[in-house]
Amino acid sequence: MQRRLTPALFALVATTACVPRAPATVARVVGGERRAGAFVSPYAYEHFVRAELAAAEGRWEEAIAEYEQARLGPSDDAYVVARMALALEAAGRAAEADRALEAGLALDPESEAVFLARGRILAGRGEREAAIEATARAAELAPDSDGPVLQLAELLRAGGADARALALLERAEASPHALRARLTLALERRDAEASGEAVEALLRVAPLRIAEVEQAAALALEEERPALALRLLAHLPEEAAAGLRVDALLAAGRADEAEALLLTRPPEAFGGPVEQAERLRRAGRPSLAIELAEAGAALELPGAWLALGQARLAAGDAPAAAAAFARVPEGAADARAARAGLREALRLGGLPALAAELATAP
Repeated sequence: MQRRLTPALFALVATTACVPRAPATVARVVGGERRAGAFVSPYAYEHFVRAELAAAEGRWEEAIAEYEQARLGPSDDAYVVARMALALEAAGRAAEADRALEAGLALDPESEAVFLARGRILAGRGEREAAIEATARAAELAPDSDGPVLQLAELLRAGGADARALALLERAEASPHALRARLTLALERRDAEASGEAVEALLRVAPLRIAEVEQAAALALEEERPALALRLLAHLPEEAAAGLRVDALLAAGRADEAEALLLTRPPEAFGGPVEQAERLRRAGRPSLAIELAEAGAALELPGAWLALGQARLAAGDAPAAAAAFARVPEGAADARAARAGLREALRLGGLPALAAELATAP
């Protein structure tokens, strides 16, 4: 006998059929990366967010309690367990942290998050080799993820293996995070070539950051690599880094180009009239440098008298240079340079004995 649906039962069946079921997996963004994972209920997600906020402020016990609540949702999640393990370790509950890691691997034996957490925890306990092994396993499981690469490089650096860390970061050419870590490490190592390569690799995959280019270009100049500095600065907008451009052009022997740039930009582009005066002197325009330095001295700008003395000395006016150098007060940041300039001005002005006497004075 065929059963007929009553109106109430029909309405219930129809309503149930129209309600979308929770997907088995969802895509979420973790650390800026899109990843597929198990569906997390709103209840669990609310507690997870509360846990993350508490952990960010170092309220570890509160964070642990919220992670536990998040795990009571419809399904447990290895990522949540990994975060909870880190909080347990930070709270001094090492044995529970280890149990949480084991629980995470039971949920997902190939969880990048769990192996990353294990690596960080072991590193904090001073077990560096085991930490490297766990982090390397995370890198194997998620070859396109930034986290393992950055953590592994950090572990290598902590162990004094900067070269290995740099080589590892160089392989992550598509990751802005890894490239920025690579740039930071190269700058710390004062490796101008590696810094330049990191900047140019970054420019291919991430928006331009002027400060990063300026740092690498300044290092290249310090290491007497003006061609590399100019190559990096060419990536910047024309109005940016005018002082660095002039310095690089002068170091490369391209004084005419440096002079042209100096004459077409206001003093503010170079840091002020004193800085512009100094560069004009180095570019072979001491008369213009004198005008700017005099303006700076009238405004009582730091370094103005020293710049004026150097410009007058370059113009061949030793007595006027000596007078400018003498205006720099003792104890000023540029007093030593002014004293050396005064000795040179006295020597060139025909007073070598006085210059020698000044050299021996305390």
